[in-house]
Amino acid sequence: MAGSTPRRRTERAMMMRSGPALNQFDPDRQCAHPACQARLSRYNPNRTCAAHGGWQESPVKART
Repeated sequence: MAGSTPRRRTERAMMMRSGPALNQFDPDRQCAHPACQARLSRYNPNRTCAAHGGWQESPVKART
């Protein structure tokens, strides 16, 4: 590999293992559904909790 050094290979491997940064939202948000007092996760992009239809995206697979 031209231009590849052990340090660069290590940096690339670390980036692949850790993945991209996740978007974060205000941690003090509450579900927008009437009478629901659930606090939303800072990673939930929706205005409602999972019990009220929020966060319908496919689950994230655990890294191994």
